[in-house]
Amino acid sequence: MAKKPESPKRAQRRMEERAALNHIYTSFMVGLGAECYLFLLYQLFIRGSVGATLFWAQWILPILTWTGVAAVIGGVVLALLKKQDKKLRKIGLIAAPTGLFVAVSSVIALKFFDVGLLGLCAGVAVATILALIYFLYHRECFLNTTVLAVALFVLWICGRALDSSWKTVVVAGVAGIAVLLAAMCVLVARMSKHGGKLGELQIFSADCNYLMIYLVAAVAIVIMAAAVLAPSVIFYLIWAAVIVLFAELGYYTVKMM
Repeated sequence: MAKKPESPKRAQRRMEERAALNHIYTSFMVGLGAECYLFLLYQLFIRGSVGATLFWAQWILPILTWTGVAAVIGGVVLALLKKQDKKLRKIGLIAAPTGLFVAVSSVIALKFFDVGLLGLCAGVAVATILALIYFLYHRECFLNTTVLAVALFVLWICGRALDSSWKTVVVAGVAGIAVLLAAMCVLVARMSKHGGKLGELQIFSADCNYLMIYLVAAVAIVIMAAAVLAPSVIFYLIWAAVIVLFAELGYYTVKMM
């Protein structure tokens, strides 16, 4: 018995699912590779002997920095000049961000030593998780998760810097982030009147719960303001933000079922 031909709609959906899985796999492998590189750099540069640390600081890291810069320039030039050659253009698109990561991580290791590398490890892990959420969940879930991740980072910064000479900078930064979140809510409100579109670009799904976006933004602003006004409760604010984060992810997980 002959099989029924696959409908165009179903074929399109299958292609989209396959593309999403490829993006998820690529994001995970890129994040894993970056973490392995940073771990190796930490072991050889930070935890090595005094002689090894000096050798890395004087020779290896500067070489890696300039090699990364050369890879960025070469990758950009290759991607721009070889648009018709897909293989060479792909090499350029891979070389440029890889070189940028190597150069930036080398500079951070030289300037901030172990604290910089540990912070970079945390940043790569968070970026990888956000990339997975972007491809697995709705865009509104990605937006809310990013807002809460930024709020958690701000709480961590407040816990370390509010009692130092950086207090004014941190307070100004928190105020700036709060203004950006308010502006984001205004933009989202305008998009809600056009079916989740920004111009001709579809950003949010048709059944997007815009109230959830406003609530998450409000929670982020409140906990950041509370951290600035009462640094002694930052530990509890971090737990509250984590609970909201898991509740938000749980909500979107159930919604997708």
